Amino acid sequence: MQKQELKPEYFLEHAGADNVLCFPPQARHISSNVFGPGITRSAGLRSAVFLDRDGTINEEHGYLRDPEAVTLLPTVCEALRLLNVLNLPVIIVTNQSALGRGLMSKAEFDAVNAALWQTLQACGAYYDALYYCPHAPDCEPPCMCRKPQPGLLLQAAEDFNLDLSHSYIIGDKQSDLDAGYAVGCRTVLVRTGFGEETYKALAQQHRQPDHVAATLLEAVQWVTRDISMLR
Repeated sequence: MQKQELKPEYFLEHAGADNVLCFPPQARHISSNVFGPGITRSAGLRSAVFLDRDGTINEEHGYLRDPEAVTLLPTVCEALRLLNVLNLPVIIVTNQSALGRGLMSKAEFDAVNAALWQTLQACGAYYDALYYCPHAPDCEPPCMCRKPQPGLLLQAAEDFNLDLSHSYIIGDKQSDLDAGYAVGCRTVLVRTGFGEETYKALAQQHRQPDHVAATLLEAVQWVTRDISMLR
């Protein structure tokens, strides 16, 4: 019997809906050849900015289960407000293997995301969607959504009509960069969370990010300059 492929999960949070979290059904599986080489993109595709969550937006706490521990990193509010003003979709893509390992309940995960959403709303910022992979690294069969696999980005591209070759991913881990490389995104390493450790190991990597930034605001400022140059 053929094994069933694991699917990425995601939820969308809609701004202006009384801060109500909306949880659509599980996303359908995205195969590895979606938007692959040789596929012609239609007109009207948009750019977006993908962000890792832990260590990029909020402080890194390992398996974050307590909503009261959600603390934004410096400059995050300013960075997201800048993207919001420019009307660039902000999409969080995050690995959450604690769900698959049974170390975190779905209710705990939802509570942390609710706290993150409310904290951002309090400073006048928001994101457009959060996609997550709940699978453990050693799950069988392997999933296509756990970064460095690009499944979450591919799903978002289909849902939001995105041109990944003109989109950006910002994160603090090598897996964030590798997911971006896989689909042709511009890549930015931010030296928060595990970013300093990732930065020190860059010399051993065969590919380098397009930019390295000290903070999320610095990363977003580079993105805005890069977009203006590419247009």
